[in-house]
Amino acid sequence: MDGVAFQGGTGTDFNLTIGSGQFIAGFEDGLIGKSIGETVVLDLNFPEDYPPNPDFAGDPVEFTVKINYVQGEAIPNELNDAFVERYTDGEYKTVDDYRVYMKKTMAENKVEEARVGKVNSAWEKVEANANFKKDAESLIQYNYDSQMYQAESMTAMYGITMETYLSSMGTTEEQFQRELKEYAEQNARWQLLVRAVVEAEGLEPTDEEYESGVERLAGEIGSTAEELKANYSETMLRDILRQEAVQDFLEETAIEVPAEE
Repeated sequence: MDGVAFQGGTGTDFNLTIGSGQFIAGFEDGLIGKSIGETVVLDLNFPEDYPPNPDFAGDPVEFTVKINYVQGEAIPNELNDAFVERYTDGEYKTVDDYRVYMKKTMAENKVEEARVGKVNSAWEKVEANANFKKDAESLIQYNYDSQMYQAESMTAMYGITMETYLSSMGTTEEQFQRELKEYAEQNARWQLLVRAVVEAEGLEPTDEEYESGVERLAGEIGSTAEELKANYSETMLRDILRQEAVQDFLEETAIEVPAEE
């Protein structure tokens, strides 16, 4: 805008579906018919009514877009080696190789679905038979404040007010706060229950297990342990590792009882 990049106006590796209307009018039209590798300059105007950021309403804007990939070519009538190689970016050369991969993947997914189902079923039993006696008000408030902070940080990043954001989501501040309180209460119950099982079964991660766990979590999201510790409290990270420990415990110890006919 006026030759200067504005907050929230830049992105990379974004998958845009033509016809989705995710961006302002004219954005998608300007890309239709262009080729992979081509850079397109779009001279547009924000709509006169623009709830995400009223300050931009009606203003001229220039987007420079590079097209990295186009998806949507016609699917062949038969599965052949050429399509498999193109579809998998050369990872698999033949239909037979791809079928072996898919069979292995489907079998692994079935095993994981069964594991998750068993753990979730066991956890529901644990939760149904739990008595919550501890005063959790401070924990509920902590969860509430954390979620509110994330929402406020997001709106600030995009340069919009909380009121504008809530309006675009079709909700009110009162409704948002009520839903946030419900989430905070449910999350507090979950945290207390996880901690109770951890204490009862001696599952608390040692300091060494905590450090290695944080390293693993960071690797899973492409971050570093230092960055993870800077963005999340030790209590929050330990709760994640506690939850994993409880899930492993339930998977190992839960006994599946056949349903009565």
